[in-house]
Amino acid sequence: MALKDERRIERIKILEILYAFDLCEDFYLIDKESEYVNSVVNEYVKENAKIDEIISSSLTRYTLDRLSFVDRAIIRCALSEIILGLDKKIAINEAIEIAKIYSDSGDGASYRFVNKVLDTATKKL
Repeated sequence: MALKDERRIERIKILEILYAFDLCEDFYLIDKESEYVNSVVNEYVKENAKIDEIISSSLTRYTLDRLSFVDRAIIRCALSEIILGLDKKIAINEAIEIAKIYSDSGDGASYRFVNKVLDTATKKL
């Protein structure tokens, strides 16, 4: 499997963990997760107040709690990866592709929304 495919699978796992955190407000990491998954999730745990403030300040006519759980997790994942050093363009592109699969209802609104929020948010990092 190519690294790009492996990273996509890892990002989806990160999405699942961050989504679960939003529902349960408790993190649980399984030892079987990859080093990359653990590092991104741990970065969000460490920087969650900063990341959520950046997201909140990047929203227009929305609040963080009005975002869907999936969109919130996708955006949090991308910002955590950027803080860890991933190129902004790669992080945004991956977030858009994941939003197309997991958040979009066929009209393109969700992935365009994620793109707009991340474009604004990454300028604040």
